[in-house]
Amino acid sequence: MNEYLADKIKSGNEWYVYEQLLSLNNSRQKRVIGNRWKFFDKVLGAKHAECGGRKLKLLDAGCGDGINLTYFVSKDFLEVHACDYNPLRVERVRGKFTGLQVSEQDLTKLDLPSDNFDVILCSQVLEHIPEDEKAIANLKKYLAPGGIIILGVPNEGCSLARLRNNVLEPRIARETDHVNFYTYDKFLRKVENAGLRVRDCFWEGFFCPHHRLNDILASFSAGYALLRFLGKLFPSQSAGFYLVTGEKS
Repeated sequence: MNEYLADKIKSGNEWYVYEQLLSLNNSRQKRVIGNRWKFFDKVLGAKHAECGGRKLKLLDAGCGDGINLTYFVSKDFLEVHACDYNPLRVERVRGKFTGLQVSEQDLTKLDLPSDNFDVILCSQVLEHIPEDEKAIANLKKYLAPGGIIILGVPNEGCSLARLRNNVLEPRIARETDHVNFYTYDKFLRKVENAGLRVRDCFWEGFFCPHHRLNDILASFSAGYALLRFLGKLFPSQSAGFYLVTGEKS
């Protein structure tokens, strides 16, 4: 563990110590997570069928406290592995998911004990990593032939996000530990530079330019449905996106 990370954990910085599984008790966040899982269902189901129904080897790269692991371990056709660079989060995962193969890893210096993954998920991670292209290239090295990498990031380079961060709520930009503020096109170039091609895309919600208004709308089903509708109508202003990628042929 590097000194910077150790200091953040010791000081109790929310970005590094917050109990992420509490999100599953929040109705607004649970809706967002649930829709991601529906997309994962579609992607994993197709991959499982493509591989003739055999068990799939999956890596959750940057697993955090294990929100998505909660979903993955419920699937009996998955052999689940996980890694994260935060030792506190790795410790929490080991405590909750007994027997799961989890290791402490920096994605820019990846040295996993296993490889040839059919599916690699990297969800809400790359926006935190200065050397994001290096991280993507490293993940690709651990991919089995014909495997897929699912990459999910916030759409914080879009016009509405810039309005929030630069005008309406500049405090968010000052306090975040995000270092990359992607648009779809900007992120796509990074993916293609790594030798990957996009096979599918899931647009996530709508980037409401004030967090309090977003929380109010997303807290009830009609408001959340409105945000999803706006995101489909204006995908360039979605809250985020997930790309299903594979090696270029």
